[in-house]
Amino acid sequence: MALLLMLLLAACNQAVTDEVSLEDDDSGIPVEIIPEFPQDVVSRAGAVSFTQITEFYVSAMSGAASKGKNVRYYLENGVWKKEGLITWPSGTKTISFWGLSQKFLNGDGFSDVKLTKSVQSFRFTIDPDNPRDISYASRLNVTYDQVGGQVILSFLHALAYPYFTCAQGLADALVEIKEVKFHNLDLSGVFTYSTTFNSSGSWVLDKQNYGTFTQTFDDPVVLTNDGKAIPLTDAWQLLPQKPTKWATTAANPVTIEQADALHQCYVELKCKIVKEGGVYAWGHPKGMGEEYESVYIPFGTTFNTKAYNKAIKLNFTGGYLADGTPFVGRTDVVLAPWVTNDILIDPWEEMPEEDLEFK
Repeated sequence: MALLLMLLLAACNQAVTDEVSLEDDDSGIPVEIIPEFPQDVVSRAGAVSFTQITEFYVSAMSGAASKGKNVRYYLENGVWKKEGLITWPSGTKTISFWGLSQKFLNGDGFSDVKLTKSVQSFRFTIDPDNPRDISYASRLNVTYDQVGGQVILSFLHALAYPYFTCAQGLADALVEIKEVKFHNLDLSGVFTYSTTFNSSGSWVLDKQNYGTFTQTFDDPVVLTNDGKAIPLTDAWQLLPQKPTKWATTAANPVTIEQADALHQCYVELKCKIVKEGGVYAWGHPKGMGEEYESVYIPFGTTFNTKAYNKAIKLNFTGGYLADGTPFVGRTDVVLAPWVTNDILIDPWEEMPEEDLEFK
C-alpha cells in the first residue's frame, strides 16, 4: 500500500513538473521585429520601380511549437505597428522567424502552404494579367540573449524582374513595334525557405503551367538604324527560370503550334518594317491591310532573382514566321534570322541616354 501511494505521488509530481515546464517555456517578453528592405533600382523607362512595403506578416516557431502565425506588421505615420504578439521562449531555447509580404496561407495565388519545424514552403502561381511582387525574409535559431530581444528581418525579392531594351541591325529600315509577347513561360512553382541560411530560399518550377506575358503600346516603339537600344518593356514579374528556347531553324522548321505543345519559349513582335523610300517590307500603312504583323523570335535567356538590376538587350535583325521558316520581307527584302548571340544581359548602370548603346 505504501509503495502504491509513493508511485501515485511520483506521478502527480511529474504531471505538475510538466505543466510548470510548459508554462515556463514562454518568457512573456515580446519580440521586437525590425524590417530591412533592399535598396531598389528606381530608374528610367523600362526599369523596375518597387512600391514601398507598408505591411508584412511574420510567423515563428520554437522547436515544433508555434509561437505565432501571420502576425501583421504595418506602417502607420512612419512607425511600424503590429497586430498580434510573438514572445520569446524562456532560457536558451531558440526561435526561428519567417517573414512574407502577404499572409502565409492558401489563397491569393498561394497553395500547398507548409509551416512546420522541418519545412517552410508555398506554391505560388502568377497571374500574367495581374502580376505582383513577393518579398520574403527569415531569421533562424536565435535566442533572446543573442540579439538583445531585437530581430532584424532582411527582406528580399522572390521573383525575377526583367525588362528589355531593343536595338535593330537593319541598315536601311525603320522598325515600329506595337506589341511584344513572351510565350510559354512557367507560371507556378514551389518556394522553400532555406533551413540553413537567413533570408534565403529556392524555387522548383512545376513545369505544368505555362502562360504568355504581353505588353501593348499606345504609342509604338520605333527602332531606327542608328544602333541605339530603346526601352521595349516595363519590368515584368516572373518566376525565376530558364525557358526552353523554340528550336526552329531554317533547315529544320518547328511551327508555332509545335513550339506551344512542347512549351518552347519565343517572343512575338507585332511590328511593321519600312524600308527607305516608304516600302513596307512587313505590315501595311493604316487602312491598307493589317497594319502590324507578327514576327517570331526564339528566346531562352535565364531570368533570375537578381534580374531587377539588369537590362536584357535584344538586337532585332529579323526572325521567323509562324511555320518556323525564316522571315522574308515583301518586295524581295531578305532579313537575316534572329542572331541568338545578340542577346546580352548587362548590369544596369545609370548612364546618359546617348551612351546607352547596344554592343
